[in-house]
Amino acid sequence: MRIPAHNKTGQRTLCLPADDAIVEAQLHTLQSTVSKIRVATLQPDRSGIDLSGAWASPAANMALAAGMTVSDNEWYALLDPVSLAADMRDVRLQVWPIRDLDDQHASDLTASLSGFLCADNDARIARWQLKSVSNAHWLIRAPSECAIEVAEKAPSAWIGQALREARPSGVDAAPMRRLHTELQMLLHAHEANQQRAASGRTPVYAVWFYGSGNAVATQQRE
Repeated sequence: MRIPAHNKTGQRTLCLPADDAIVEAQLHTLQSTVSKIRVATLQPDRSGIDLSGAWASPAANMALAAGMTVSDNEWYALLDPVSLAADMRDVRLQVWPIRDLDDQHASDLTASLSGFLCADNDARIARWQLKSVSNAHWLIRAPSECAIEVAEKAPSAWIGQALREARPSGVDAAPMRRLHTELQMLLHAHEANQQRAASGRTPVYAVWFYGSGNAVATQQRE
């Protein structure tokens, strides 16, 4: 199925994937080496959605696919809910994406996280807006000056792996490590997670930051 990427007014538009499996596949196949959005192709074998044109930032692509207005003056990042497991030596990424996260719990958790971010002492983080692409995939949008610079690692490569080497590094490693710790504490104590753990569902014990960047077309960056 081919979906036109521009409407009659010339605005870039895409169809929002119908379920988390398609959204997840899209995350793995976003391309950042093309100049403009032309079509989106749904792969019948669920290998993903191939964007044969994209913004430079995977998170900006997800915002566009979710029907959001994407601005050149904004910065985007993915902040996916994940579940962690601790052993005697380390903490490991146990579940990503969390497929059994229902609408109510996703709404409750993102609302709490949004309120926490708005009250952060870092003026950049306090201006982050948390949006839900789907229950299993969340997104940050903010003015470009609120960008955080850290080395990022996609969660797909860390499932089951010890997270010591996956900790944020780079220019803004310190505020991001602090934020990760504080968000984990908030999530561990959250009523929604207590309900999920008690009923045998996967709790959201952390969020995973990746795919960030300004909404700049790849043609402009080449």
